[in-house]
Amino acid sequence: MKRKFAEDVAELFKRLRRVEQSFFTESSSELRIDGGTVSSDDFLTEIKRLNADAVKEGVGNFVVYGEVAQEVNIETVQFEDLRGDQVTVVFEKTTKAGVHYFLTLEGFELWLRNEDFDTIGESERKFIQVLGEDNPFSTYSLSVQKFEAGDIVVDASYTLEKPWKLVRDLTRELTPQNISPWLVEVAPVKEGPAFAVWKEVAKEKLVFCLPSEIRQQNDLVQVVFRGGRSIPIAVDSVIDWSLVSYDIVHQTCSWIYANSRESETRFHLLNNHIATNWVGETGWPSSVNNLLPNSLIGAKEAFAFHLQDQSKEAVKSLGDLRKGLQEEVNKTQLATRDLISSIWRDFAVAGLILALKAPISTAGVMESAMKILYFGVSILLFISLAVGTVSVWRFNYLTDVSRKDWRNKLYNFMSDEDWLKLVERPILSGRIVYWSSWFICFVVYSLFIRYFLSLVIPDFIKEYVDDPVFRVVSCIKEVWCVFFGS
Repeated sequence: MKRKFAEDVAELFKRLRRVEQSFFTESSSELRIDGGTVSSDDFLTEIKRLNADAVKEGVGNFVVYGEVAQEVNIETVQFEDLRGDQVTVVFEKTTKAGVHYFLTLEGFELWLRNEDFDTIGESERKFIQVLGEDNPFSTYSLSVQKFEAGDIVVDASYTLEKPWKLVRDLTRELTPQNISPWLVEVAPVKEGPAFAVWKEVAKEKLVFCLPSEIRQQNDLVQVVFRGGRSIPIAVDSVIDWSLVSYDIVHQTCSWIYANSRESETRFHLLNNHIATNWVGETGWPSSVNNLLPNSLIGAKEAFAFHLQDQSKEAVKSLGDLRKGLQEEVNKTQLATRDLISSIWRDFAVAGLILALKAPISTAGVMESAMKILYFGVSILLFISLAVGTVSVWRFNYLTDVSRKDWRNKLYNFMSDEDWLKLVERPILSGRIVYWSSWFICFVVYSLFIRYFLSLVIPDFIKEYVDDPVFRVVSCIKEVWCVFFGS
């Protein structure tokens, strides 16, 4: 959907909303206003123009209902048909799976509150465009972009821990089952209007991902934090969300849920510190700003000591990593040696066939049989190079996938910088040597294959191989002369 078209549609509905009795709603599938009035013929002309543009671009269409006239034909309706009548105007959006457009912040907020995010796949990410947002950001299952941005979205690289595995929510309403829409993965450069709306909804979800239990008796709702003691805290009957800090809530939930490894340990450590620090002065979540900062610091310190207790396991894991890394580097070196040695084997066969081409050896060999030999040698050289290349490429791909799993499940205690230095760079160095050797071998193999084929099908090679190569080389020379001189 083009930005100019979206702005025109939003302005049209803004003019309709000036009537006090009008009722406006927006969902992912439609933009609707009930109880509006058509003020002039120019207004109808604008609707007709926008409807024609929407149909032409394939982004939707308009539907107009009159309280008296019922549904009208937009293309033929006149101002007199709707004069003094209350109208319902609906812009039906054409959407595809995983892509949503919102022309108002109210519609975006309503969608955030009502969408069933629990049905989202573990790695799927929805693409959202919100009119007026120029600072893109993304969560682990939402990508909010400005209008006219491409709708290709990369799925999340890994899944988060699910709150329902840690929080016992007996109300089944307060704790979200899926936390991925409410944790930022890529923050905006600066806070835009859509991000401001999103974070207000996010903190309402996140504050109920921290207690061990949420229970309800009649109208009283309590959150329970368990540790050295179990502390039930009453949920505020009227919550003033403007007093709840989004930053500390998001920081705490990210620390617990963004990495599924040891998330349960971090969750219980935080609960223990909240239960210890709470003094019973306020309810939940009004006590968040005073209670969470010190509790989070204490939980992080306790978790650091917990990791020190696991130092033996960490050292053993690093030893296994070093052993696996050495094996992979050795396999890369072996592949390089095999590539070089295969040249001598394949070219020995080629040399034998060339010997048959010598005048002293061709007396008893028919010309047709020689051509079959030349063609067979070409196929042999091609298959040898192709099989070796594909097998090494596939091996590298499988080891990359396996190494990615190691990183997320076994070695996430290592920083990205250490992982790059200790693992990725040594492997990359070995692969650079291999592919450099492969390129040299590719050139040599290509020359021999071209030579043998030229003995079998010389006209074909000249027309479809030699001439195009000469034209490309000549073109490169001309460009070089233009920019760098002769």
